[in-house]
Amino acid sequence: RAKAFHQFLISKNKIKRNCEKLGEFLKISEADIVMLQEVDFNAVWTNYQNQRYLINPLDHYPFAYDGKNNQPNQWVKLDYGNSILSQHELLEHQNCPFDDSRIGGKGFQIANLKWKNKSLSIINIHLHPFSNKTRAIQLKMLYDTLKVISNPIVVGGDFNMTIENPLLQEFIKSLHLLAPLNETPTFQFMYLKKKIDFIFGSPEIQWLHTKVIDSNLS
Repeated sequence: RAKAFHQFLISKNKIKRNCEKLGEFLKISEADIVMLQEVDFNAVWTNYQNQRYLINPLDHYPFAYDGKNNQPNQWVKLDYGNSILSQHELLEHQNCPFDDSRIGGKGFQIANLKWKNKSLSIINIHLHPFSNKTRAIQLKMLYDTLKVISNPIVVGGDFNMTIENPLLQEFIKSLHLLAPLNETPTFQFMYLKKKIDFIFGSPEIQWLHTKVIDSNLS
């Protein structure tokens, strides 16, 4: 929906163009791995278009994995979740919804790949937007899953809270995660600006550079 208030308010063609612009941006970025949140795969509010296909129509990222975070709804189609796009083969992957919601479901993906002959686990996450209590439950579920992974990990996505939140601080410390330094807001709506999207990595990960790009794509 780019900067529109809701996807119901824009046309099917406009949604398609927005996704294609995002795909062009990703192609130019030359990113090895892309983590997307809130992707519609088959939803009434985006005219049943699979947004991941629209974003990656020519398979610039030949390896892609979708994770649906909501349960089937008998009244209306609302299939959506997260996606990982990769230039590198995804050897294993799994999707973990946090609950059995029919609408508003959140969750995380885990994908394993070979990076310079070493195993690396990529975790793509989307947490609850409003409730700290719910986010605490979700982070506990995430921690229980990640604590047994022996590979170096990269955890990224929409955490829907600032770095000062004690829940996020405890999660980072419990897994010994490190983050690149960057204070630029990642969420901007009207006059509201917050940094609520993050990327963290195991101590083995060396951060060389980070940048929040100013765009109107999302």
